[in-house]
Amino acid sequence: MKPPKQNSYVSLIGTILIMWLMVGYVYLLTPLETLPSPSAPPFPEAAKVTVKESLHNRAQAGDACLLLETVKSHYQLQEPVVVVAHLSGLPRHRVDTTLASLLIEGDIQVLGPISFYRQPETGEYIARITRNPASGMPLGIGSYKVVVRVGPDLVAAVPFEVSAQAGKLAWRSRPVKQALMGSIGSQY
Repeated sequence: MKPPKQNSYVSLIGTILIMWLMVGYVYLLTPLETLPSPSAPPFPEAAKVTVKESLHNRAQAGDACLLLETVKSHYQLQEPVVVVAHLSGLPRHRVDTTLASLLIEGDIQVLGPISFYRQPETGEYIARITRNPASGMPLGIGSYKVVVRVGPDLVAAVPFEVSAQAGKLAWRSRPVKQALMGSIGSQY
């Protein structure tokens, strides 16, 4: 066999460099999404959210406090994941410009930013996650984490899991016709 041409090494190195730069851009350089302005319409089902399980992580710096909670720890496929952020001890103008969030799959795969909506009645920030922000596809089976940062000092994370519905298969197979099964069996 002939050794590969010099151009194929350059192409391979270029491809690896571009992939590394894309991952670095998403992970390190992309500014995290900020909250919408208070004049943005509130999330329609936000008023119905009640926290059932107190799966939370608290971060505190001085008077400022950030608390994250999920409605429950295990979700089914296609079920929206609800995350609630409680902020206290921060001036109102600072909260709108500095809260940022990321969705992480497992412990290392950054999927992208998620949006929180402020509930005017309670002052809570609520996120409903139904899709992978990177691909637009529904969340798959696995463990995830929502990480929220407020300013340089407050960082909190809350984990949750997505699993297949009990009693249902995650995939469907096509039925095999009986004639095909007979022809396969006659060969052996």
